Amino acid sequence: MTAHNLASHAAHKLRARREIVEMLKYFGFLALFLTEVLLHSSSDTRFMLGRLVRTQLLEKEFQIPNSSVYKSYLTVDTVDEFHEFLVGPFWFSVFAAGSFDADTSYPEGPLYGARGFLGGANQILGTIRIGQLRVQAQPCAGVIPTANLTQPYCFPDYASDVESKEPFGLTRTYYPSEHESEPTFISVSNRAYPGPTFTVELHNHESDECDVGTKHGCEVYEELEALRSTKFFDAATRAIFVDLSTYSYNADAITVVRLFLEQTMGGGLLATKNVVSFRPYPTTTVSDRIYIAVEVALYLVVLGQAYTALTNLRYDGLSYYRGRGSLTNDVNIVLFFVVAALKMLMFVSLPTSFPADTYINLRTSANYDYLSQSVNSLNCFLSILKVFKYLSFLPTFSILTSTVSSALHELLGLFIMIAILLFGGSMAFTLAFGTSLAHYSVLLHSFYSLMSIFTLKFDVEEIFEVNRVLGPLFFISFVALIVLVIMHMLIACFANAYLEQKESHLLAQTMHASSMGHEIANHLLYHVLFRIPYLGPRVFQPLYQRLAAANSSSSDMAPALQTSTHEFSSSSAMKLVHKPTHPSSAHATGQIVPVNASALEEMNQIDAKNQDVLHLIEELEDAHTALVKDIDRVLEQLAQHKIRHGPEVDRLGNQLDALKKMEDEFEACIASLAAS
Repeated sequence: MTAHNLASHAAHKLRARREIVEMLKYFGFLALFLTEVLLHSSSDTRFMLGRLVRTQLLEKEFQIPNSSVYKSYLTVDTVDEFHEFLVGPFWFSVFAAGSFDADTSYPEGPLYGARGFLGGANQILGTIRIGQLRVQAQPCAGVIPTANLTQPYCFPDYASDVESKEPFGLTRTYYPSEHESEPTFISVSNRAYPGPTFTVELHNHESDECDVGTKHGCEVYEELEALRSTKFFDAATRAIFVDLSTYSYNADAITVVRLFLEQTMGGGLLATKNVVSFRPYPTTTVSDRIYIAVEVALYLVVLGQAYTALTNLRYDGLSYYRGRGSLTNDVNIVLFFVVAALKMLMFVSLPTSFPADTYINLRTSANYDYLSQSVNSLNCFLSILKVFKYLSFLPTFSILTSTVSSALHELLGLFIMIAILLFGGSMAFTLAFGTSLAHYSVLLHSFYSLMSIFTLKFDVEEIFEVNRVLGPLFFISFVALIVLVIMHMLIACFANAYLEQKESHLLAQTMHASSMGHEIANHLLYHVLFRIPYLGPRVFQPLYQRLAAANSSSSDMAPALQTSTHEFSSSSAMKLVHKPTHPSSAHATGQIVPVNASALEEMNQIDAKNQDVLHLIEELEDAHTALVKDIDRVLEQLAQHKIRHGPEVDRLGNQLDALKKMEDEFEACIASLAAS
């Protein structure tokens, strides 16, 4: 074996063993991560707590006075309807036991509902806060002169520079209240709002003298009615907040509820909700302690991955990111530390006391927990996605991953075309249908709506009803471009890339080319599976040998059949060509053709030379096998000492790669000299 082949073989073996070690580490990390996720998400408690809020506060209907129209919270459109909601289903569910058994006598004992509970098992923490944000009146600057306007003042969208903190109210004056800093809330119109500036706090239960039927002595109900009579919500109001927090005894979880309504410049309210359930102190049960132990072990593994990545980055520099999966691996590690930081902030921001007569701000902690879960969902996606990197040594996965990699350069241009078409279509649909359809009212909503065409969910009838000319025209044009052209081009890109990779794979099999996947599979067979005590040499190895013998016999039969068929066809052709035309020459077919003695001697010499060549090939193969075994033994010793000599092993692999490149250049120089 030449030095070139020796260096190539050694580098190949070393990379294969390095891949196996990384793969085993990754599967250990994945087992810990999946265990942590399953322990955290195995229960549907959070969903059920959110469902209680939805069914009792959002879905209960109320009748608008002097009409037969029924509304619910999410369909509230005016300030009057919101007042009816507050004194209707909201007061009944929260303050009149309407979310449990509606028994306002409240009998003593833990088996019955009590005041200040939602759903019978969720205690309301602190007070309930109703608040708002206001804007300053601005002189109107429109096409109609202000002298002809009944109301010459305009109220813009909310912004910090136009926020109003001046006292207001009818028969009662409301002043700005002091409150802690809160996370920014994003509304359905994608506007950002801080916490409320003007607030009214309600007790979490009615007094003992409250008569639910006549509403006599019901202080909270009277306070809700006073919001209407004192004009707490007026034209300057831009955002309305209803905030409360509950604690579930059974689930040991806190639910933070926000009912949010946005009053737009065009008038009317847009209602939405935000419900977040979380466990602030998950340390009470045995499963909680197991979860913490698994999480600690997981982050120790992540720290080890971070140290390895930093070490490789220090040795290789930015060229480290040329390796497949290096960037996504480092992003995944960074996101794990982001999750840890968010969880720490969640614990730090928790309140230390829970007084009953003060609003308790748990929204900050709930927001940090929500963000940590959101980032952890990205970790789940990236961690599972890395499985394909370590399974690429299997032929099926190798072809699939190579298909995606080879199609990327074509897909990049195609995705740019799709983005241009979606952007242009979003602008066109916004201008044509934005004044009539909510999901085309702004550019971003139009973009999301047009994306639904890829899932074959596109409401054609509504755009036809809004505009009978542009509706059909835009629909046919957009569908023709996206579905009939772009989608078929997308399929064609993947089909071409798949065929190329399939042909490369078949060619490698025909040439018996050794790949990284082949080396990894051999190492797992001979150094892992076959070395399992008792089962390896007595079960797995004989089974593998029988399967290999069966495959080799079946593969040998195919060439034999092809050879016999070829010989049969050749002999038949010869018979057809040399068929005698004269009857007297028919006996000549059975005669033996005489052979010259000199020809026999030459044939014997050629046969002897062939035998010498075969013996030489056998000797070379034996020497090659012995050398490969020696290399395997040396590499195994290096792998056993990898913990102590990890950098040296990595440098050895790099040196072998450099030696291989240098030998290639040397052989190219020799070839050029020989040619000259």
